Amino acid sequence: GVAVINDPDLGRNLAYHRLMRVGRRCFTARLVEGRGTHHAWQKAGGDLPMAVCIGALLAVQLAGAMSPAPGVDELAIANALCPVPTVRALGSNLEIPAETEIVLEGRLTQELGAEGPFVDLTQTHDFVRQQPYFVVDRITHRRDPIYQALLPGGDEHRLLMGMPREPTIFDAVNRVCACRGVVITPGGGHW
Repeated sequence: GVAVINDPDLGRNLAYHRLMRVGRRCFTARLVEGRGTHHAWQKAGGDLPMAVCIGALLAVQLAGAMSPAPGVDELAIANALCPVPTVRALGSNLEIPAETEIVLEGRLTQELGAEGPFVDLTQTHDFVRQQPYFVVDRITHRRDPIYQALLPGGDEHRLLMGMPREPTIFDAVNRVCACRGVVITPGGGHW
């Protein structure tokens, strides 16, 4: 699902994070170093509230897969694609997409645990890392919710990781020469 957090300095951030279940209400969450959620977690100084939205609107999923400049609200990007109403999460001040099938509300702790091994984007095994725990405090859902999962290394994973990189590459190449288009292909590992 798409994780929603608030950075104390930059505001709301949407992103995907692998979650590995390690207990009844506990997961280890893969936070990629140097990206939005990782920075916010480091600054939090304690638990960082996080909501994981499973089965959100496609516009939210696409926006959550992007890596815009720090401080750019991915939900604003989603709203440029289609209207995305929000609601306040029940257990925190997070504003989350209202049209979501299942919401896991909880917190990223400062305690670390083993995360992995997992199959990564390129369908190779990623190594085990020490990552923060995501503790689920509350689960809310629609009536008869649809559980949507992204299979590691599957088509949805590759599409959501690769496609948002195309405009980034397009912009970077256009800084040095004229670029007509960019297409991420299987030959490049979709990355």
